Amino acid sequence: MIYNKDAAFPYPILSRTSSSYKENYFSFDVDRIEETKDSYIIPFTYKISTPFIEQLLKDGKATLLFIAQSNDNYFERLSFGQNKVELKKKRLSLSKRTKLQLQIQTLEEISFSESNDLNDFYHMHKDRLIVRPNSLLGYSDEVVFEGSEVRPLELFEQSVRENLETPFKIELTSEVINLVFKDRKYTFDSGNIKKSLKNMYFYLGLNRALSEFIQEYGAGEEFINLLEMPVPEKGLHIKLRDLMLNKNIVELDFESLDSVIQQMSDGIIEKFIDGVKEMSENGN
Repeated sequence: MIYNKDAAFPYPILSRTSSSYKENYFSFDVDRIEETKDSYIIPFTYKISTPFIEQLLKDGKATLLFIAQSNDNYFERLSFGQNKVELKKKRLSLSKRTKLQLQIQTLEEISFSESNDLNDFYHMHKDRLIVRPNSLLGYSDEVVFEGSEVRPLELFEQSVRENLETPFKIELTSEVINLVFKDRKYTFDSGNIKKSLKNMYFYLGLNRALSEFIQEYGAGEEFINLLEMPVPEKGLHIKLRDLMLNKNIVELDFESLDSVIQQMSDGIIEKFIDGVKEMSENGN
C-alpha cells in the first residue's frame, strides 16, 4: 500500500506531512530508468532526516521497503545501502499510472526511548513508546511516472532468436516494437547492404503497433482524435501519439493507416524502393 495522504498513527511517523520529529523529511528520487529485455533497472536516492531511524536501519532493526503500484502491486525489502532495484517485466509493467515509494518497517520490537530527535510532545512520552515488528515507521513522497520514462525516444529494438518458427516476427512490448529474427542474416545489418532495406520491417512494425493503438483507443468510434483522447497508459502508445502529433497528424483510423505511416516515417516506402534499385544497379 502506498501512502499519499495524511495517516493517523499512535506513535511517531516520519513523512513530509508529519510533525513527529524536529525535522521531517524522507526524500526519494528515481534516476533515469534503464531497460533490458527482461527487466527495468531502477536507480534511486533517498535521504532521511532522523539519525534514530538511520541507526535502526544500520543495525538491522528496521528495513526499507520499495513499493511499486501499477495495474499490479510489487514490493521488495532492501538491504542497507542498496540504491538500485531490478524489476522483472513479467512481474510488473511500468505505465503512466505507476507510483513508487520507499517505506520504513520495523523488523523487531522497537522502543523510542533512545530517540533524541522527536518533537516536544513525543519526547515527553518516548520511554513509553514501543512498536511491534512489521510496523510502519515512515514513508517517502511518491514518485509518479509522467508519460514514458523508459527509453523515451526509442520505438524499435531487435533481437535474434534461433528457435523462432518463422524467419521474422513482430512483438509489441509496453515500451517498444521488437523486431525478432530467426537468423542474423535476415536483419540486413551487413555492411554492404543498404540500411533502407530494413524499412519493410519498420513498416510492418508500425502497422502492427498502430493497429493495436486503434483497437485500444478507437473502439466504437469513427476515428481517434489524438488531441482529445485520454493519455495512454503504455509507453509505446505515448511515443506513437507524440510522434504523430509532431508530424501534425491529429486523426487516426484504419482507413488512414497507410498514409499516417507514410507521414510519420518521412517516406519510408520511397526509401525502401530506392535502396532496392541501388542494390540492383550495383549488382549486389
